[in-house]
Amino acid sequence: MVRKATELKSVIETRLMVKGDTPLTSVPATTRHYKPRARKCKCGCGRKFTPAARTPHQVYFDDNCRKRDHRRKASKLRKKQEPDTAAQVLVCEFCRQPFWSTTGRHRKYCKPSHAVMAAEHRRDAAIRLYAQGDGWSLQRATDAVDTWGMKATTKTLRDAGYIYDEAARSWIVPARLLEPVPSNEGYDLAAAAS
Repeated sequence: MVRKATELKSVIETRLMVKGDTPLTSVPATTRHYKPRARKCKCGCGRKFTPAARTPHQVYFDDNCRKRDHRRKASKLRKKQEPDTAAQVLVCEFCRQPFWSTTGRHRKYCKPSHAVMAAEHRRDAAIRLYAQGDGWSLQRATDAVDTWGMKATTKTLRDAGYIYDEAARSWIVPARLLEPVPSNEGYDLAAAAS
């Protein structure tokens, strides 16, 4: 068999091996196989998927997730439409003074400082109610309201039938809850049935 002159020959074939040389061997191909790992969908739906070997860079569970995420990103970039700016006159719940407000803002107070003061008054009224109504010390009532937070305190008081009166700046029980419940005494059930 005759070899072409352009082909490279190994050291063993040419017998030009010097002492200490190692014969040429083919380098084994080192290929990194793609190991699929479970991933979460990028759209935020929470579904997990394992990308296939043909799509190793897959980031969405399916095409619907990709479209949903695109719509979400596009809506963030779009300018938000301004609501109608028709002005209306409202009354501040803290100072009872009229003020102008644009529709759609649902403002209760004419200034941010009045919102803060109203929240402080609601907190103080709740502390006074617990101190007077339940016989707690002022310090114990303050600690209780601070521990529970005003959201839970307000819910507890409303569940108990109290309503916060902005004008009086105190928690009150509506008059209809204070009316006595009519009793069944003197009511003849047999006469009413006939």
